[in-house]
Formats: sequence, C-alpha cells, structure tokens
Amino acid sequence: MVYRGSCEKWSLSKTEVYEDSVTGKPNMSYAYPVVKNGKVVAVVGVDILLSTLQDYFTFLHEKNDSTIFVLDDKNIPYLATDTEIIMKKNAIFDEVAQWSAKTGDFEAFEIKDKGITRLAQCKTSHDKTSSLYTLCSFETLDDIEAPIKRQGYVQVGIGILFALLASAVIFGLVSFFLRPIDKIQKGLINFFAFLNHESKNTQTIDISSNDELGVMAKAINENIEKTKLGLDQDSKAVAQSVETARIIESGDFTARITETPHNPQLNELKTALRSLTLQQR
Repeated sequence: MVYRGSCEKWSLSKTEVYEDSVTGKPNMSYAYPVVKNGKVVAVVGVDILLSTLQDYFTFLHEKNDSTIFVLDDKNIPYLATDTEIIMKKNAIFDEVAQWSAKTGDFEAFEIKDKGITRLAQCKTSHDKTSSLYTLCSFETLDDIEAPIKRQGYVQVGIGILFALLASAVIFGLVSFFLRPIDKIQKGLINFFAFLNHESKNTQTIDISSNDELGVMAKAINENIEKTKLGLDQDSKAVAQSVETARIIESGDFTARITETPHNPQLNELKTALRSLTLQQR
C-alpha cells in the first residue's frame, strides 16, 4: 500500500506503525517515487524496525519508574518503557491524546488511570514528512506529592529529556534512511537524461552500504555501465556506417564496416550494407 500511495501522490509516502511479520516488532515503511517526464518510473522503499528506539525506552525503565510511551496517529503505543502496552489498544490512550491536543507541548494535565490520578505531559508531532506521533510521560500524584517530591520532579525531568532524545533519534534515523533514496532518485534521473540524449554522460550512484538500498544501487550501477558501453559501441558502429556509406556513394564498393554494434537492429543495418556492396561489385 505504501508503494501505491507513493505513486498516487508523487511524494514521500509512509505506512502506519505495524508489527513486522518476521520479528513481531513494531515497524514502519517509507516509499519515494522517481518521476521522469511526468511519469513515475520507479519507487524506492525502505522498512525501518523500531527496535533500536525501544532500547532507549528499556534503558530508561531500568533507571527510574517513569512511564513513557509514544502513540501513533491511532493512539496505539509502539514504543514504551512498559513493553506490555506496546501495540495494544486502550481507551486511556485515546483520552491522553485528546488532552494532549488541548494543551501545549509538555504542559501538565491530570488523568485517571484505573482509579489512580496521574500527572501527564505530552508532545504531539504533526510533521507528515517523518511520522505523526504523541510522546507522553506518566507520573502518579502520590509519587510527586510524597516526601520524595523533589526526586519525583527529577524523574519527570529525566523522562522529558529522554523523550526529547527519542524524538531527535526518530528524526535522525528517518533522515539517515531517506538520504540514500535521494541519491538513487538523482542517479536515475541523470541516467534517463543520458538515455534521452539530454546529456553526454552519466554518473553511477555513490552508495557503498551493504543494506537493501546499497544492493539496489549496485545493481543500478551495473546496468548503467552496461548501457554506457553498449551505447558507445553503437555510436562507433554508426559513425563507421555513415563513413562507409559515403565511400560507397563515391563508387568504392570495397569499403567494409568493421565495428560490431551492440544494438541488434544496427547489426541488421551492417549486414544489409555488406550485402549491398557485394551486389554492386
């Protein structure tokens, strides 16, 4: 679906967070179309596992008792310090999202969770180019108002800092994974310009990674090199064919085409010219 959406919108397209069929862990996919002359000629896509980000939340859970989670646009948590709530629908998260929409970023509000009053702070991102999410931190009022009140505020602060770090990591990872897609897009556009004789040369795609995009770039580069060699071979054969035709026109039927073109149709032309000279001799 993400590839179809990318083709229809001619822009970056992404899926909602879903469970990976192999690992069972949260995952999201991105796709970007390669457009040439008003048509989509290819779609480049990448799947991003969120297990690395979950490691940050697991680490945070080991250091303090804060409950921190990230909701998708359907209010389902896909990252959390409590792994038991990941990818599970719960009405409390709908309520959290509603309060978050009414308040500012990290503006505290109270909410009832199983009869316990909690202090929540959230930040909602509406950046459609990366991912829509709501990042929240939960603390019970008892913890905050207890004799260890100051420590409770410190935990909230740590939770917010880690939440901001997670937000920055999400943005950084998405930017990192999408950077090779831009290189592939430019490489393909330059290659098509070369095929359409809009430019005299084309460059290979400079991606040296061993991931899916690296393998794709390597395959594209191999075909670019083969095509360049074939076109150079055809160009030499055409030039010699034109020169041979001029010699034959002057009355010298001993001229021959020695270059072997890559294009089968040019090979037919070469054979036809050879037959013509033999008939005229």
